[in-house]
Amino acid sequence: MKSYLRTSGLCLTLLLPALASAQNEPRPPFEQNSRAPSPPHAPGDSQAERREQRNGGGPINEIFDNLFPPDFVEMNQAALSLSPDQKKQIMEAILSSQRLLIENRWSGSAAKDNFVKALKNTNSDEKTLVEAHEKLLESEALMKRVHMNLLLRIRAILTPAQKTILARIKKELQAGGDQMRPGPRPGQGE
Repeated sequence: MKSYLRTSGLCLTLLLPALASAQNEPRPPFEQNSRAPSPPHAPGDSQAERREQRNGGGPINEIFDNLFPPDFVEMNQAALSLSPDQKKQIMEAILSSQRLLIENRWSGSAAKDNFVKALKNTNSDEKTLVEAHEKLLESEALMKRVHMNLLLRIRAILTPAQKTILARIKKELQAGGDQMRPGPRPGQGE
């Protein structure tokens, strides 16, 4: 069961970053790549202020600060003391989301191909291009909806105390510059 959860979490971990980069949307701080050079800072700037500027701050962070990705919940399941029922519900939510994402990935790929084909066709009229673009946008919106619904489902499964624990851990990791990637933390080993 433990390896099953790891496999599920790993699959979703691999799918979600690809989804986020394909959508060309600003990504939440725990999914951003921190390799970009930092701007020069004035003396007295706090590390938190610089991090908020680098990560964009604002409404997106306010949303994602209160949501917990499945790999983050899995990494911290011992601290959360998840019940067997909670683990089962989270795994079911992950598997359901994976199924929907994979199904939509196929139709989304076809929608993208159709849009590109229409763009390359010099005889395509505006109506044809708009319709092809709308289908592509619908596919992207569905992928975002599935991802957000998974995050909301996981949040609903957790108790208020567990949400508080995860929020505290997330805040500590972000304060230390950790991007909350899955895998062993420093000092934890494999």
